[in-house]
Formats: sequence, structure tokens, C-alpha cells
Amino acid sequence: MVSWCVDLDPICLLCGEGDESRNHLYFDCSFSSMVWRSLMQQFHLSSVPLMCADILHWLPNPHTDPMVRLAILQL
Repeated sequence: MVSWCVDLDPICLLCGEGDESRNHLYFDCSFSSMVWRSLMQQFHLSSVPLMCADILHWLPNPHTDPMVRLAILQL
């Protein structure tokens, strides 16, 4: 929103440690990381990448594991 010239504080409201961006909110934010790790543990997903570029490459690939498909739908 800052890039749209909206007068907002760019600092992440979840952790207060970095500027809000897609990469920060989903992958670098300490709070978001805790949520991602919890979800991955709940779905028994140890092979899911945690970097934006890797996620974008990983998502379109078909998976036979129903837990992985369910996790993809949640994204």
C-alpha cells in the first residue's frame, strides 16, 4: 500500500521488525514463520519450501498425497 502512496507506516504490524511486503509477511516475519511451521507440522509437510520463489515453483506441481493437496488449497 505504501507503493500506492497511501500514507501508512510500512513496518509490519505482526512483528514490528521489517517493512510489510509479500516476502516479509509470508516468509520473513517471525510471527508468520511460526504460523507456517505450525501448519506444516499439523499437515506433516516437511518438504514444503519456505521461500517465495520456491513456493511459486512448488505450487503448480501435481501431488498425490491428499495432505499436500489440502495444504495447497489452504494457501
